[in-house]
Amino acid sequence: MLGATALLYALTHRLFNVRAAIGAAALFSVLQSTMFLGNFATFDAASAFLLALSAWAVVRTGRMRAPAVLLAAPPAALAFGVKYAAGLFLPTLVVLAVLTAYRHRGVKALGRGVVLGLGILAVLGVGYWLSEPLGGISGTTTGRAKGTDSAFTLIGHSAEWGGVVFLLALGGSVAYALRARMGEMPWVGGQTPGRWRRVALGTLLTGTALLAPAYQIHLHAGISLNKHVGFGLLFAAPMAGLGIARLVGPHFRHPQLGILVYCLALTFGMVQAQEHYAAPDSRAMVQFLRGASTRRGPISRRSTRSRPATCGI
Repeated sequence: MLGATALLYALTHRLFNVRAAIGAAALFSVLQSTMFLGNFATFDAASAFLLALSAWAVVRTGRMRAPAVLLAAPPAALAFGVKYAAGLFLPTLVVLAVLTAYRHRGVKALGRGVVLGLGILAVLGVGYWLSEPLGGISGTTTGRAKGTDSAFTLIGHSAEWGGVVFLLALGGSVAYALRARMGEMPWVGGQTPGRWRRVALGTLLTGTALLAPAYQIHLHAGISLNKHVGFGLLFAAPMAGLGIARLVGPHFRHPQLGILVYCLALTFGMVQAQEHYAAPDSRAMVQFLRGASTRRGPISRRSTRSRPATCGI
């Protein structure tokens, strides 16, 4: 998760500026999903890191020729192999490959998205050929039995665990669509992205945060929702960082607003992560083991030596 946060900072810096990058990394680092997954050595954190690595490679190769985007294909395919739910975010990477190159390539940027999509499919095809059929996808992801959680409950949980960052991303998307720069340095030249591209980029990154909640609402299941919310917010975080930068304003006119929002996100994240990370009650297990060991009694050295050694012990 530290690696994912660092890559998020790098790609946001590349997309916007250092202020937005600091805000994106700061907000993502205090999400309950980030802190929760950071406490476990499970495949979820590895998949998030690989998605961040792929997104960074897409943004980093935006000005290069189309074949360079293939560097993002292996980590994207590996993210899906590590955790099947990561496949929900692969289309975002393909569209991001087009938007990051459109400013420099024009219509030819569409070929970049095709190259990345084919590259991901090729890596997945090789993995499928070298391994057994992936029957686990239906058992763990696509074919999971529907639950009983209502849509209202799942929407409430999603808003609770990522609402602050999502609202910031939404505000950043609107501000970016209306104005490419804040205008605090009018002497800085350079062409800015067109309005439709700014709208498309904000819609893509912010809208990705809705994919995991929408899919789990379809399943009526809240299992792992607290983790999957963080996957979508990984993509929405750049727009949230831009949103907090616009909230502070040019020349750091309102720094107290940025501090207030960050403290709010930090407080929510710490409390929610603590609730999810609470250790299970092991008193019943300890009591049972204590009773079992007491009934058996200690084994003397004499009885141990008198027994012949066998391979079945």
